[in-house]
Amino acid sequence: ATVELLSEYLKSGGRMIGVRPDSIRINGRDSELLIEWENQYPRQLTWTGDAQLPRTIASLVPPRLTVIGNCRGCHHLRKVAEGRETWLLVNSSPEKRIFSIPNWNHPQATEVSIDSGEVHDLPINADRSLELAMEPFSARIVTQSIAPSGQPGKTDSAATKGGKAKRLQPHSIRATSPQVLVLDFCELRIGGESLGSWETRHANGLLWKRCGLSPEGWSRTVQYQQKVLERAARHPANAHFETAYSFAIADGVDRTDFELAIEHAQRWEIEVNGQTVDTSHSSPWFDPSIQKLRVDQFLRAGANSLRLQRSSFDPRVEIASAYLVGEFSLNPQAQGFMIEAPKALKLGAWTDQGLHFYDREVEYRFKLERPGVLVVKPEDWSGSWLTAEADGERRQVYPGKALELELTTAGEVKLTVTGLPWNLFGPWHCRPQTISKFTNPSCWNASEAAIRPQAGASYELLKLGLLEAPEFYG
Repeated sequence: ATVELLSEYLKSGGRMIGVRPDSIRINGRDSELLIEWENQYPRQLTWTGDAQLPRTIASLVPPRLTVIGNCRGCHHLRKVAEGRETWLLVNSSPEKRIFSIPNWNHPQATEVSIDSGEVHDLPINADRSLELAMEPFSARIVTQSIAPSGQPGKTDSAATKGGKAKRLQPHSIRATSPQVLVLDFCELRIGGESLGSWETRHANGLLWKRCGLSPEGWSRTVQYQQKVLERAARHPANAHFETAYSFAIADGVDRTDFELAIEHAQRWEIEVNGQTVDTSHSSPWFDPSIQKLRVDQFLRAGANSLRLQRSSFDPRVEIASAYLVGEFSLNPQAQGFMIEAPKALKLGAWTDQGLHFYDREVEYRFKLERPGVLVVKPEDWSGSWLTAEADGERRQVYPGKALELELTTAGEVKLTVTGLPWNLFGPWHCRPQTISKFTNPSCWNASEAAIRPQAGASYELLKLGLLEAPEFYG
């Protein structure tokens, strides 16, 4: 297949540069293919030596990226996908560097802040180059659209000027994955002594401290080293310990196919409402180390309990949140959430519709009676991606960007909002209540973070979803 592809490439006018081998073999046999190519495409083949090859390529192919001055410590990654060209630029040196990208297609570049996740535009030089000053030990992400003009989603914004917008209402809305309840508070018991109810990371720190280890656990440890494991071996902690999580299910909720997802489930003895859960039949959920277990047969209306226990401490098995997965909605309570029957979804934030910890996708389908332009404003949606599909085409935009989709025929349009992992993994209890798009371990361990059970309404969650109906011009 490689020979055929290269032949087609040369036939179409492509150019090959390389070091000529003395002979080649195809399908295990000597071949005269190189001689044939040299006779057919003498101007398209350039042979050089090993040492001269980089210089030859540089002289014939314009660079995509240059570094002004010393380039030591400079790195980059370029990716082209979904009609966009994206660059990750890194300066790992202690000195300031200037990166230059020539032949930028658009009059502006878009930068995504690595620290905050915010999006803003950057100016382009008169020679259509993009210059970026890179501070020491810094990284930047820049992107631009490279889809050809006329593609759906690349309409001239003038198409919407002067026209009267109509707000479209979806005829169908559905979540593509089950809902999740995060059990992030538990009662900790060590050797029969109750230490009270705590946020799971704090409970884990108490356990580690009781066992003679740093309560920060692995968070400030070089994990490929053996120091934590060696210290745990020198100070064996054989005392029995257990964690107990509680949750409530409203009357009338269909509990069929409810599952619990637990990190390192096979290393725990697990009980739900006093019934032992078989951990031999599990499947990965979100991460290979988090195992999902069928528990619907053990659940009941009203109060429910989950108990995890071990006979000895192992630093590789930590106390962490547990996740109840199924078809339901959540209702905030004085402590945590009540599990209720699922609700029909509508436009607006998922957290206002019982999908408090949901981070996957929700599909919104619209019927169009005539051609026109569909517009979703930046403030009308929230998530990691907004995807539009219509007429066999697919278009995506990221936060802070509007979506414009030109439709040449009537039919159906599907808009899909993809959530963010903040709502599933937190942190939800930082103080003051200001949500940033950047988190690190200190957000959970900060002194102002709540470590006692909280009211459901106090969880800091992002307003994700299609918040307003899209506009239609046509």
